[in-house]
Amino acid sequence: MSCGSRGEIARRITGYDVIRIALAILLLTAAGLKAYQLATEPVTGSGFLDSRRVLIVAVELELLFGLWLVANVWPKRTWAAALGCFGLFACVSLYRALLGYSSCGCFGRISVNPWYTVGLDCAALAALLRFRPREAVLPDLPRRLRQRTILIAVGLVWM
Repeated sequence: MSCGSRGEIARRITGYDVIRIALAILLLTAAGLKAYQLATEPVTGSGFLDSRRVLIVAVELELLFGLWLVANVWPKRTWAAALGCFGLFACVSLYRALLGYSSCGCFGRISVNPWYTVGLDCAALAALLRFRPREAVLPDLPRRLRQRTILIAVGLVWM
C-alpha cells in the first residue's frame, strides 16, 4: 500500500464513523450482557419494561441495530435511526431515574445508575447531532450485497 492510499483511507474516516462504531460497540456490549443475564438468571422484575419478553426483544433490537451501525448501510437512515434509538434510551433511563431505580438495567447484571445512562444517552445524541454522515463516504454497496447483509443480520438475531 502506498502513502497515497493510506491518505485516502485516512480522509474517509469521519467523526460520524468514530461515533457510529463507538455506539455499535456500546449496543452490542449491552445486548450481550442482557442476553447473558436472561440465559443465567430468572427475570424478577414486575413492570412492563422488566418483563422477559420485552427484554428479549430489546436484546434482539440492540444486536440488530449494532450490526446495522457497523455495516453503515444507508448512512443517513442509520443516523436518523440512531437519533431515535438513543432518544428512546434517554427517555427510558430518565423514567427509571425519576422513579428512583438503583440501576437502569441496560447492562444486564452490571448495575449502572440511571442518571449516568441518561448522561451517556444525551452525549450520544449530542455527538450524533454534531457529526452527521457525508453524502457518500464510500461507494454504495451493490443491491445484492445489501440484501445479503440484511438477511444475515436478521438470521443472526433469530438464531
